[in-house]
Amino acid sequence: MHDNWLIAVALSTSGVGMVGLLFAMVFLELPENSIPDAEASPDGAPLRLRGEVISTQQRGNITTISISQPQVIEVVLFDANISLPKDTCVVVQGKRSSYNGKPQLTATRVRRC
Repeated sequence: MHDNWLIAVALSTSGVGMVGLLFAMVFLELPENSIPDAEASPDGAPLRLRGEVISTQQRGNITTISISQPQVIEVVLFDANISLPKDTCVVVQGKRSSYNGKPQLTATRVRRC
């Protein structure tokens, strides 16, 4: 009897935790950052940027998008095939990284404004 009670408590708290995590993922977003803020952030910092597409390049399974605010930063997407027209407003979310000493954003999400 005691074991059944513990299992019921564990399952109910797990369910509440999953609902809370789902809520956080759907409704809570990172604040928007500027490109200078992104460049000053450490590698691995979560970021959200809004800007206009300057160019899109596809190399194998890697897509690189250059966006400006008017400063420019490269946004890298792995295993994505995205083609965005120039001057398209986008919001990108991901983590700050570096490539050859230059800051960039390794994106997990890209959407049009």
